[in-house]
Amino acid sequence: MILAVDPGDTTGYAVLHMDGRCRLWGHKSAEDFITWLGTAPLDTVEHIVIEDFVLFARKAKKQTGSRFKTVQVIGALKMRAGQLGIPFHMQGSDIKPIAERWSKVFPPADHSKSHKYDAFNHGFYWLVKHGYAPTAWERERG
Repeated sequence: MILAVDPGDTTGYAVLHMDGRCRLWGHKSAEDFITWLGTAPLDTVEHIVIEDFVLFARKAKKQTGSRFKTVQVIGALKMRAGQLGIPFHMQGSDIKPIAERWSKVFPPADHSKSHKYDAFNHGFYWLVKHGYAPTAWERERG
């Protein structure tokens, strides 16, 4: 299984089987996710996949005064992955359009409810890219 994460003030997460089926998904505040991560049963997780964070100049002013919860979540995940010896993989947000086409799982228009979808798609993309799972189209075609 893999744990896929869309980090942020609201952090989306998804646990996927290696064939791309979703075992569970949801979202939590950054603080609740970090707390959960400390005790989460990750013994069956083989990889952690997370959306990378880069502060772009065009968004820097908007981030003034930010506590960078996204970065805090990434740090907590890196630490937990290191403790457990789980490989950690970062992906850019630019994979989302392709991932959505591959999975046929599209987030709702309401961004506040999209985080678990984004986490799922990050995980699904990684699984397809590395040959573990077929795309939804391939699965339908049999």
